[in-house]
Amino acid sequence: MMEKPGGYRRIYRTLWDFNHDGRSMVHLIDSWLWRAFVRRGPYDVMGTTIIAPSWPYHAASILFHIGTTLALWELLGMILEPAAAFVGAGIFAVHPLHVTAVGYISGRAGIQSFFFSVLGYLHAAAGGWHWLAVPLSFYFGFKSKQDAVFYLALLPGVLWIVKN
Repeated sequence: MMEKPGGYRRIYRTLWDFNHDGRSMVHLIDSWLWRAFVRRGPYDVMGTTIIAPSWPYHAASILFHIGTTLALWELLGMILEPAAAFVGAGIFAVHPLHVTAVGYISGRAGIQSFFFSVLGYLHAAAGGWHWLAVPLSFYFGFKSKQDAVFYLALLPGVLWIVKN
């Protein structure tokens, strides 16, 4: 790849655009869900789906919300007492603000971005070889939604709190 002209550009493009069309992580997961579950629904004469079930998308949103809650519980456990970390993660899990992230298909981008960002925080706090996963976690968070740029800006403060 490096012997040909434009090798660096191709490496960057391969890392940045998964399918070379600029789609986000949400679109990639949606297309996987579509191929795996939704397209097997009833079809009309033209081949378009008449009834597209929404349960795979809602299930993915719920799984991302559960994963984010567990990762946040782990992160808070590094800072607070175990009972306080459990309460904090529990408040995050049941807070009404997250209704759109779990209830609406379009709201998954926010919780997915926060999920990958919290994973980045956990890898950064672990230190050692885990630092290799920090850029990848925030990259996936950014590809999900641009909120991850804000979460990345908070990384030094989170690390300072965890270490002290």
